[in-house]
Amino acid sequence: MIFIKKQSFINNKRIYSIKKKYLILVVVLLFFAIIGLYWLSIVILTVSLLYISINYLISLIRYDFFKTLCKGVLSILIIITIAIGIRVFTVDIYLIPSSSMENTLYINDVVFVNKLKYGPNLPQSPYEIPWVNLFYYLNNNSKEAVQRKIWTLKRLSGLDIIKQGDIVVFKRNDKSDFLVKRCVAEPGDSFKIVNSKIYTNNHLFYTPEGILGKYSFKLKNPTVFYKAVDSLNIKTSFYSKDDENWKTATFSSLEVAELKHSKSIDSLHLILAGMPIKSKMFPWYKNKKWTLDNYGTIIIPKKGMQIQLTEDNFNLYKFIIKEYENVNIIKEKNIFSVEGKNISIYTFKKNYYYMMGDNRNDSWDSRYFGFIPEEKIVGKASTILFSYKDGSFQWNRLFKEI
Repeated sequence: MIFIKKQSFINNKRIYSIKKKYLILVVVLLFFAIIGLYWLSIVILTVSLLYISINYLISLIRYDFFKTLCKGVLSILIIITIAIGIRVFTVDIYLIPSSSMENTLYINDVVFVNKLKYGPNLPQSPYEIPWVNLFYYLNNNSKEAVQRKIWTLKRLSGLDIIKQGDIVVFKRNDKSDFLVKRCVAEPGDSFKIVNSKIYTNNHLFYTPEGILGKYSFKLKNPTVFYKAVDSLNIKTSFYSKDDENWKTATFSSLEVAELKHSKSIDSLHLILAGMPIKSKMFPWYKNKKWTLDNYGTIIIPKKGMQIQLTEDNFNLYKFIIKEYENVNIIKEKNIFSVEGKNISIYTFKKNYYYMMGDNRNDSWDSRYFGFIPEEKIVGKASTILFSYKDGSFQWNRLFKEI
């Protein structure tokens, strides 16, 4: 009698545990569906049903050894599936490769990238699936097919849209590494840089405190100045020309404000880029006298936006029309045609963004390579996981929100 009661108690406890797991699963599914990530609910539900079904089939195996072996294999496969799913659909980790985002992000910072923010892009081939693509390295013949797209490009729904000021991770093209920059203009915006200040739709874009610029200034009180530099922990180099009291250095806008407050400097002004870099700067044609600090005006393409095909517009947009929209517009004299049919207006199929680094004097960004299509954006850089700067681990930057 005691044995029966004990067995009944164990069975009831097991049933309660199962019901609790199912309840948690239902709550999770409802949560993601309510916030708009219905596709994530479907993914979780599909994996859960597969696990339950396979686990049930394994329970029907009569031999304990094979049953235990199958359960072990299933557990490993589920762990691998979840790990791949997390990287494909939700989050990933990236290493900052350059100094283009100083003082916001430093070389070798490891950042957490949120793919759910804008919605993840589905892989277009097995080569784009983490860990699955490791088989590519084992097969020399498959290297020729690594750029081949098998599945249609599709971005799943996200929690938000890409906004001006966001720090995003993206790929410039299929062969390039991942880049991290700040989005400074959205689809449909007019964009220009006037004396290093960014204007979109004729409104001044705010300057983050970490934005770096090169300045010229005169030391009014050298002793006070160097004390202020030490107390503010400013890491930069100072250069002099003929007069030792005149210096040039790179500062952030916050550091400039602090140094002005110390009243140790005078005649401070921002050094602007001089001659245009015609052959390297986007849009790569020579009749524009734009510089890195005086640039534009240009219009950022937006899905559905129409442009009149003129000499200037064609030179500005022809690269993205051919590269990203797969439309080859032929220009002969002042006549434009596609597959033998004359056209005078072009309608964009995609949304594009303009990206710049916070270290604007030393940043390879949209001023060089142009517009970035939405499909190339991976996610939002949201958190610094850890930072190894100046030869030491930066505890104050551990899990720091960007």
